[in-house]
Order: sequence, then structure tokens, then C-alpha cells
Amino acid sequence: MVARYRRRPAIVEAIQWLGNNLEEVECFMHGKCLYVQKNGNLFIDTRTGEQRVYVTNYITKNVADDYSVCDAQTFNERYELWK
Repeated sequence: MVARYRRRPAIVEAIQWLGNNLEEVECFMHGKCLYVQKNGNLFIDTRTGEQRVYVTNYITKNVADDYSVCDAQTFNERYELWK
């Protein structure tokens, strides 16, 4: 049978990589930042391995403390600021 589904509401913590906020991102990631390339790309350690974070991408952390990368457009479509 075909059914319709909606995404469950999820609250995540997030920070946007701006290329000049490495200290903030390192604090958020608790030491899981690996390195920054000369072009500004940041590489982070996640549950699924090393991931590239382009400038303006968001890094999210869910309730299980798993980190993931999300481009800014997708992030803004899926999430809204929560108190």
C-alpha cells in the first residue's frame, strides 16, 4: 500500500563554516577538525569518515552526537532557528 510520510521534527545544533571561524568550529566539534586547505575547505572527522566542508556549509550535530555536513541551501530549506 502506498502511504504518505513526513520527516520527523529534529532539533540539531549547527555552525556555519565561514572560512575564518576555525576556533568556533573546533570548539563545537570537540577536536574533530582535521585540517584546512589553502582554498578554505575544512576537513572534519565524522562517524562515516573524513568529510569536506566548503565555505558556507553547515556542520550539524544530532542528539546522538553524530556530525554531518549540509550545504547552506539545503540547511535553510530543512531547518529554522529554534530557541
